[in-house]
Amino acid sequence: VHGMQELQETYSALDSLLKDENVFKEVVAAVFASIDKDNSGTLEIEEVEEFINGVCSEMGIKSAPGKGSIKEVFEELDEDKSKNISKEELGKFLKVLFEEQRSQIAKQLKGKLQ
Repeated sequence: VHGMQELQETYSALDSLLKDENVFKEVVAAVFASIDKDNSGTLEIEEVEEFINGVCSEMGIKSAPGKGSIKEVFEELDEDKSKNISKEELGKFLKVLFEEQRSQIAKQLKGKLQ
């Protein structure tokens, strides 16, 4: 039952975040600022690598994604092929990521209710 409540709270938080454009923009801005170490207003691949490696080590993940994987994701996010990621590009990515997470949780909740 504890897991169920946690799932519902996470679902509600994601749902609110995705429905409130201002809150979503604040989250994107905060994530962006935490990655943009040189305050250039764009994210370079080195900053993204450093961020991913930092998150992995904080979470106790021993093998962080390799440079190849990070480069692939980076190139996908870099829609205008400018060799850096804008706040808008990051926002699109986070929206897809959060929507995907919300739908995964919805499936889990459905499974637990049946």
